[in-house]
Amino acid sequence: MQAPPLTRRDAWVAASLLAVSMAGYGLLAARLAQGRYFEFYNLAFDFDASRVLELLTGFPADPIGFKHPFMLLFRPLGLALLALGVPAKLGTGLIMAGIGAARVALVYVFGRCCGAERAVAATLSLLFAVSGTQLMTALVPETYGFALLSLILVWLVAQRRLSGPSRLEGWRYPVAVITAGITFTNALQPAIAELMVLWRRHGGRGTARPLAVFSAVCCAGFAAVALALWTREILDAVRDPLRAARDIWWMRTKGPTTGASKVLETFLGFSFVSPRFTIVPLPETTRMIDFRAWSFAPPGQAAAAAWLAFLAAGTAAGLAHRAYRPMALALLATFVLNVLFHLDFQFRGSLYLYAAHTHFVVFALAMGVVPWLSGRRRSSAAYAACVVVLGAMMAAVNVPAAIEFAARFDVPDTACPAPCRDGMP
Repeated sequence: MQAPPLTRRDAWVAASLLAVSMAGYGLLAARLAQGRYFEFYNLAFDFDASRVLELLTGFPADPIGFKHPFMLLFRPLGLALLALGVPAKLGTGLIMAGIGAARVALVYVFGRCCGAERAVAATLSLLFAVSGTQLMTALVPETYGFALLSLILVWLVAQRRLSGPSRLEGWRYPVAVITAGITFTNALQPAIAELMVLWRRHGGRGTARPLAVFSAVCCAGFAAVALALWTREILDAVRDPLRAARDIWWMRTKGPTTGASKVLETFLGFSFVSPRFTIVPLPETTRMIDFRAWSFAPPGQAAAAAWLAFLAAGTAAGLAHRAYRPMALALLATFVLNVLFHLDFQFRGSLYLYAAHTHFVVFALAMGVVPWLSGRRRSSAAYAACVVVLGAMMAAVNVPAAIEFAARFDVPDTACPAPCRDGMP
């Protein structure tokens, strides 16, 4: 499958998608910033908005911790907006909106790299723009929006490399390092993507050595950045490794786990079509909202059914296409491993919390029809029309939910003083 060359026209389309998305996300993020959502932990989805606000704009910065060790690299964005006179909460919201808009533009580029006509790639990127997790992570200050951006880059670089030698070859190293640094468990995705490309190029026998080189280079890069950002903490850990291991273990999430059906329901369904909010009373008096129940109004039921049909057809088509099959298999393996991981790794039943880690993987599986359309303009036009209809159905559900979310926290539903972490002011 030979990807079409990216031209100046593609750059204009991607820039236009970024600008339109930034306008929409920016308005919603600014409205959310007017309330008190950014000041608290756990008002929604078990997200810790207060920590990311402090990371980007606080003095001293909250370094987030070992699960997200390189988030400090994004602090200059917040400091730059503060220097320009932008209030801390508004600046943080605009950063999240900008990261979200960048994701939409990258989905367009990914579609083009899969052989999509410009109209098809553009409509798919707009469909992605109105999907549930994409919308929420473009508003909410959390690490998950940054993680989703890095994961799109992982698969974009891999897809471009599948078409042959690419100027993006060298980018796989910094992309893998930053992906692992934003959320450590996501290091698995660059490894699977690299294995897929190497297997495609060299077969099983020629894969081991270059994969080992890739792993060594990425580990060295990760260690160098980590040492620069966390010098004192790393030296303390070397002096007392048992204590460091104990501290890391006790930071592991704890709480009730759910079965595979709930994980699948969340990652395949709620991540794309938002259900009605569920109120979850927490011990610290917070009445958290979450997506936990398959509860939709009729438009949501129709959108969810249409999305799942689109996903099933795209996945089957991708697996059947000889050139796209390696990508589809790698995406499917990534998704399965994430599901297995999250059968155990959960926090008091909150699953939507982690949906960003599989959101693009699932969306790329749903794009499996695209390679079949290469060079077929009439079929591409019909497909683009179907994507537009699906996008309108999803937007009719997800955009009102995002608007409601943005205005919901002028008065937080908790008796606990901010930031209210585990019941402590």
